[in-house]
Amino acid sequence: MKYIQTFEYLPNGPSVGDFIKINHRKFSVPDSRDFYKNNIGVLEVIKEDLEFPYYVRFDKNVPEFSDDLRLVDYKINEIECWAPDMETLKLKIDANKYNI
Repeated sequence: MKYIQTFEYLPNGPSVGDFIKINHRKFSVPDSRDFYKNNIGVLEVIKEDLEFPYYVRFDKNVPEFSDDLRLVDYKINEIECWAPDMETLKLKIDANKYNI
């Protein structure tokens, strides 16, 4: 029999090493929107004193014309979801897609 876990530790924000999905709807440039829609990054650095504290690194599918997408800084509202492993992140992405 399955049960619902009532208490779960959920950190307030992502931590270093988490897999990050950026919200592609926050960007107006079509090329960057397509890039963020199809790619997942890894959180490299969190700096507390900046307006954009989350530095995310993308390794795969970075367009050749844009090397500046390899390590980019973001606000928390630009991050759609995060997880410590890829399987959990994909579950969260699917849950957001279907409003579960």
